Amino acid sequence: MANIRLFEKVSHVDSYVKFRPTYPAELYHRILSFLNKKKPPPHGTAVDVGCGSGQSTHGIAPSFQRVIGFDISKAQIEAASKANTTSNVEFKVSPADSLPVEAGSVDLVTCAQAVHWLDFKSFCEESRRILRPRGCLAVYGYGVPWLDHQKPAIKKLLAKDFDELYFDALGSYWNERRRHIENKYADFSLPFEESERDDSLEIRVEWSLAHFIGYLRSWSAYQLCLEKDPTKETLLPEYQKKVLTALGDPEASPNDTMLQIVSPIFLLLGRKPGDTA
Repeated sequence: MANIRLFEKVSHVDSYVKFRPTYPAELYHRILSFLNKKKPPPHGTAVDVGCGSGQSTHGIAPSFQRVIGFDISKAQIEAASKANTTSNVEFKVSPADSLPVEAGSVDLVTCAQAVHWLDFKSFCEESRRILRPRGCLAVYGYGVPWLDHQKPAIKKLLAKDFDELYFDALGSYWNERRRHIENKYADFSLPFEESERDDSLEIRVEWSLAHFIGYLRSWSAYQLCLEKDPTKETLLPEYQKKVLTALGDPEASPNDTMLQIVSPIFLLLGRKPGDTA
């Protein structure tokens, strides 16, 4: 299975950086707890594969002497490097199956919201190669978001409008590998004897409707939709109007209208074998 290259246009990268959500601290605590169980600190090097613009890379940085983010997209790496102010973090262009990293030199490999774009078998083999004994691989992501609301009737309307956008209007534009996000990586398992899965976490944020529309604009399906049919640029303004109507005020300002956005997190953890000394 070949790697898929998306999110490489500069305008798309800018949108990705500005609007994509960040993971909660609890996720990194969970990963480090798994690592520390048999490989206690201090930790040397961590590698973040498919790092994009670096949102997830910085999440693990405080616990390691050195963190390297790798991505096949030059535009993503340039954006990550430009925004980087953390001294122990660096970013490099590289495919996931041939990382310029010495064998057995890494304590943790992470891959956030990207493994479904990779050749999974090759990525796992490369992770095994660079990990130290008892080093860990953490593969994670966030699923399809939904809009929460304290009133069930409004929540139901918001879900209906979102599903119409996601499945009906944009359904044919999603890459077939998007199904892995929709099923929360149910088809993936890490090739380590010691491995586990955690579905207990979530991303919960309060965004303005304007920010949420910016996030939707960063979707690969929406970008492809506009590429194929520029007249579809009305999709998001129409969806925005539906949200305001569902909330009871069609004339409200998208900048002042706040939404509760929830995305489920899925986490796969695996440990490379090694002596327990």
